[in-house]
Amino acid sequence: MKIIGINGWGDWFHDPAACLIVDGQLVAAVEEERFIRVKHAPHTVPAFATRWCLQTGGIDWGDLDYVAVGWDLPYFGQLASPKIGAVDFARKLLTDLHAPDLFPLEKVVFLEHHLAHAYSGIILEPFRQSLVVVVDGQGEKDSISIFRHKDNSLEKLDAFDSRHSLGYYYEAATSYVGFGLSGTGKFMGLSSYGKPTIDYWKSNNARNFSSPVPSNQIGIDYENLDDAVSIVDKFWIPQFKASCPNLQIAGSTKAHKEIDFLKRDKLHLNSDAINFSASVQHSLEEAIESLVRTYLSQKDEVIIITGGVGLNCKSNGSLLQKFPAKKIVVQPVSHDAGVALGAAVYFTKQNGFSQIELTDFPYVGPSYNNKYIRKALESKNIHFQYLEKPELVAAQYIANNKVIGWFQGKAEIGPRALGARSILARPDSIKIRDRVNQQIKLREIWRPFSPVVLEEFSQVFFKNCKESLFMLFGFPIVSNASKLFFAGTIHVDGTSRVQTIHQGRTPEHFLKLVREFYTLTGIPGLMNTSFNGSQEPIVNTPEDAIDTFRETNLDAIFIGNYVIQSDNLNS
Repeated sequence: MKIIGINGWGDWFHDPAACLIVDGQLVAAVEEERFIRVKHAPHTVPAFATRWCLQTGGIDWGDLDYVAVGWDLPYFGQLASPKIGAVDFARKLLTDLHAPDLFPLEKVVFLEHHLAHAYSGIILEPFRQSLVVVVDGQGEKDSISIFRHKDNSLEKLDAFDSRHSLGYYYEAATSYVGFGLSGTGKFMGLSSYGKPTIDYWKSNNARNFSSPVPSNQIGIDYENLDDAVSIVDKFWIPQFKASCPNLQIAGSTKAHKEIDFLKRDKLHLNSDAINFSASVQHSLEEAIESLVRTYLSQKDEVIIITGGVGLNCKSNGSLLQKFPAKKIVVQPVSHDAGVALGAAVYFTKQNGFSQIELTDFPYVGPSYNNKYIRKALESKNIHFQYLEKPELVAAQYIANNKVIGWFQGKAEIGPRALGARSILARPDSIKIRDRVNQQIKLREIWRPFSPVVLEEFSQVFFKNCKESLFMLFGFPIVSNASKLFFAGTIHVDGTSRVQTIHQGRTPEHFLKLVREFYTLTGIPGLMNTSFNGSQEPIVNTPEDAIDTFRETNLDAIFIGNYVIQSDNLNS
């Protein structure tokens, strides 16, 4: 059984991706943005991603049993005028993917978006009863879906339409502050500097779930394919203007202008803006907690979070504190790219494979051997050095206050760099943190970085941090030792978005690097952020890494067994 999972369909879709599952085993998965070098790759289909997955699996189009799409596109077709059927969608999709004309249209199958999100989540905890919470901007029409996974079956408990959208609520606030709809990470980081001063918590009596979104006041047209305009621009932006009119948005009233919060090396924040962001973040956390409490059963051992809102680390960290007796799992590809995986999982299960083997997940992207890397370096006219053990030299560089790019093995899928395509530095230096923000990543100074920590030390420095493989939870620091060892990765609210690593779940070369740094310094971890420039996707190829190196102030990059230093770029 060979199935390609797909997310992406032009128009208003984003985060296109492809995933290949063969006989119940995940073989490859990657996002289109990595190839076309446009962040989130809006309005495109995953043509390059699909081709790479097929090549990696050694599979031709004719070998596939299904192309599985993580959206119910025929539903949208029934809203179109004239109506568009499933066959028409299949034909256009295959054309855009450059598939052969002979590929059977009936082998293109479609899955409801939130169901695809749910199936992407349950494969992480397949054997224990779990509550599955899907929260995003909008699927076909729903924005929240609740499932229970039990005995290898998934039961839908409830759903809330787009008027209840916590994703649109958060995106609207992000846009109103001046970061645009895609600046949710900036907004989340900013919220830690303020205090909730505005009560956006409003009761919604429907089915005992309370939400800050007063659905009875929001009017939407169910004949539209996308309710974002009516909910964000027509409802929430006016609401925010009425409740918090004095944000001083970059000297402009336009919502998509960037706020000039960064002045030289100091943090200059409008107090109304940071308290507004704290208020919205607090309401989001209360809403997610309310969802879980409303539907959680005593027999549910696990709480699984997926959908785009699952990338909110502060909310995930809050859940850990509110539900200490339950294991909480967040799908690292919880944004829309994850439905490519979920759709492939669903149709694999429907065809006789009850379990999915996730070998090396999430390290399932492209990799390059030393021969390819050397050729790329020579073509760029760059002086390089071959290393037998690059992790040992890299650890010495970092110990000596250098900031390096680290490009090794298979790329991660998802928005978090987890040690395959990373920028790495000492975790104990605020000076280095600020250098990475201001001179390398070119980000707002208030945005935090994450620590990667050897798992055997994680609870020494971070409260209740037993395992956090995907950098998706904010953990409170434990003691003054945390401030000493991990000062550059601790946010203003006293938390860190920790990634724990250990044998068997972490690429060996990355684990060796961190252990060697510990041997040299006594610090059992590093500062870890994604290897990319400002407004760029994470690097995908050695050529991408070299180009990003040229544009940043990194001290060196380690690609495979080769090291390139900044003063040798044009030697």
